[in-house]
Amino acid sequence: MISRRAAALVAASILLGIASTAGARRLPSAGGDAIVAVPDGLRDATIEAHTTTPLLERVPDEANASERLARPALPDRPEWRSALLRDLRSSEDFTTWTLEASGPADAVAQALSRCLGPSWWAGRAMTAAGVSSSVSVRQISITITFGAPVGPVPELLSTCPVEGGGWLPGDGGRLASKGDGQALLDRIVIADALADADVASGDPSRTSAASLTAQAPDVLLLLQDEDAREADAVLGSGSSTALRELLAPDLLLAVFWGGRGRTATGLLPPGLAPSRPLAQAVGQDPPELRIDPLPSTAPKIAITHDRTDPLVAGTVERLAVVLRSRGWALDEDGATAHAQLLRWRPPTLDPALALLALAGAHPDLLQDVRLADPALLDPDPDRRFIAVAEVELTWLAEGRVVPLMTADRWIAIDPDLRGVRLRPDGVPLLHEAWWSVPRAGRAPQAPDAKP
Repeated sequence: MISRRAAALVAASILLGIASTAGARRLPSAGGDAIVAVPDGLRDATIEAHTTTPLLERVPDEANASERLARPALPDRPEWRSALLRDLRSSEDFTTWTLEASGPADAVAQALSRCLGPSWWAGRAMTAAGVSSSVSVRQISITITFGAPVGPVPELLSTCPVEGGGWLPGDGGRLASKGDGQALLDRIVIADALADADVASGDPSRTSAASLTAQAPDVLLLLQDEDAREADAVLGSGSSTALRELLAPDLLLAVFWGGRGRTATGLLPPGLAPSRPLAQAVGQDPPELRIDPLPSTAPKIAITHDRTDPLVAGTVERLAVVLRSRGWALDEDGATAHAQLLRWRPPTLDPALALLALAGAHPDLLQDVRLADPALLDPDPDRRFIAVAEVELTWLAEGRVVPLMTADRWIAIDPDLRGVRLRPDGVPLLHEAWWSVPRAGRAPQAPDAKP
């Protein structure tokens, strides 16, 4: 017969075993697969984010002491850290920046040259500002020389991808862990849309999943060429406020985006810029919409847009009704005015750099001489915001840009998948993701993954 003391020891051992098992499930453990569903516009960026290493990243406010010790901040830039750099410093006039690499500098220098070129948003922002740049390397020291002072270089280059991430690319959007400790999961598959995806970008149907929402939403905005502005086809005799009332953004968001968004009040959305009063053009109240037959001589306007985006496509259909009630036909054939309905996803949380990047990607905006204002690249973020707010007000008054609505950026996540993060531009990051309950063998069989 077991004594009471022995029985108590056995019971304690069992309880400790149960507690240790439960505790082990809460700790990060390696292994498992994950399916990530993203739209076409984020597919390449999501793959690149996992097969490369970002040049810089902000030190999270919630980072604890042990994390700050394991991944220390840069000496001269305590709000930034890097797995690739030992230091980052500027000249007194901010025209020259020196980066000290923690290893071979050639790969970093090559990445910087690409990111400051026309294929990357940072390069397009510099083009819009009229600022040239060159990159040189000597041993572990990299020098960026700008043609004018550039203060927010860390913000400009923070997401610049450098070769060498924790994942190896494969066929069909499959990513395999290198097994070097950088990644906890074994495999990731980047897919278009899967009902059983573990991480789904902007899926209104995933109401029961955990979710992360980006700090700044997307903005649906209309870019008008000079002919469209002069003809006043879109705004008519009213204001942009009247146009938004006719469009009914809340209804469009409810139908096509799960109601996650709001009517736009400016070009720079919440999260990118603080709440502020914006002057609105004074106009008549919007007339009732009437669908009358149009004569064959009716003027035509073409609106280019992404037809694969249901919210964008639905908004264009509604715009067609508004235009028809004003006597305009939405037709690409023989159009005398042109516009583009764009879902703008700011690539950075710096409002001045975001606006410069938008201008650098669209010729009609690129011609604005106000973009050369040195204050847009001032080291002081407050001065940058004052300058960008002036450009925003001018664009709104001129009708160059007509913001219609904002659409939240979010990802739905399987509750058992921990450690997923969301980049400011909406790209889901699974570098530190892990399963609290083991999941394996599912991702390689994802049927909708693109070859």
